[in-house]
Amino acid sequence: MRMPFPMSLLATVLAAAIAALAPAFARAGALDVGASAASSTSIRLSWSWWEDPSYPTGHPEWVGYDLYRRASAGCGEWVRLNPDLIARVPGQTQSCSWLDTTPTPATAWTYQVRLVDANRDAVLLPPPACTSSPCSPPGYAACPDASAPLVVGAVTDWGWAVQVTGCADGCWGAFYVANPAADALRPYAGSGQAVALYGTAQCGTVEGCALQLDHFELAACGSTPVRRSTWGTLKSRYR
Repeated sequence: MRMPFPMSLLATVLAAAIAALAPAFARAGALDVGASAASSTSIRLSWSWWEDPSYPTGHPEWVGYDLYRRASAGCGEWVRLNPDLIARVPGQTQSCSWLDTTPTPATAWTYQVRLVDANRDAVLLPPPACTSSPCSPPGYAACPDASAPLVVGAVTDWGWAVQVTGCADGCWGAFYVANPAADALRPYAGSGQAVALYGTAQCGTVEGCALQLDHFELAACGSTPVRRSTWGTLKSRYR
């Protein structure tokens, strides 16, 4: 007859297994990326890698960062900004920035901070090595601020916010606008009417990329905006 497995021994085995696995699951970091106009002719790209020094992420093949930019409309080629690799500091939290002095004014740009190896090939860090998905969120900006739409697309009502998903004819991202600014966009939700949003953006939240709305215009996918509506005049309703 098979003897019953002692519960005390089972508990010991499970505890040991959990303890052995815990450091692996704790080996996690996160990359925050942001872009904003530094002047009428330049954009500041900033990023920060957070790491728990008690459980370093590892990945010795990851030795640095490369920075890329492309126009959000038109799906152009990615252009690398830094001629030399920007070195990573292994096992440490690290914050960096880059002043992009070459963007065309009044153009919306999408930026990427890529984790790369010594050959400057991308290094992918899936969970648990990286807690966010994607590990490297994009950055969006135009110079000057609000001089070009960061997204042109359709509106979906989330209740506490609206989301605008970019038209398929461009390389727009998807952004949400929280209440009360969302109320100005809510009438267009599900209507088929595209809108162009102007403002500043920050990515990395659970919901995706947030857009601080300056103003918006009615638009059509594949064409230019047709009518301007300013959030500046609308926001006085909520003061």
